Amino acid sequence: MKSVFFILILFITSCSSISQKNMPNYLVGIWASEDVEFRGQFLVKGVAIYLTESGTGAMLAGPPAIGRRIETNYDPVSKIIFYKELDLHDKVVREDSIKYVDESNVFILNSVNNLVLTRKFDVISRKTKRLLKI
Repeated sequence: MKSVFFILILFITSCSSISQKNMPNYLVGIWASEDVEFRGQFLVKGVAIYLTESGTGAMLAGPPAIGRRIETNYDPVSKIIFYKELDLHDKVVREDSIKYVDESNVFILNSVNNLVLTRKFDVISRKTKRLLKI
């Protein structure tokens, strides 16, 4: 009986760690460049980062809109989001970081000439998540 209880506790603990949030709510959503154009939540022109609560997301640029899925980790002390760009087979093709500036509520993409991104949507629709596979 004790072993069954122990296994149950391990299962519950592992399930709760899987569903933990990696990204704070104030960073979740769609962040985009000033020149952005959307059709709904889909990027048509500009640069956008889509971030989910779990830390998965996508980076897109256009026209035409192309991009990659990303996996992220946020360091609240340095206010830096570290990300890995993934190919179609989920292999890492590039690693980089994004600086969050809380005073002005913007992201700064150092790798794109310090491009500034502002939050355009604070919720990503299920349809958008499904299409981006995030």
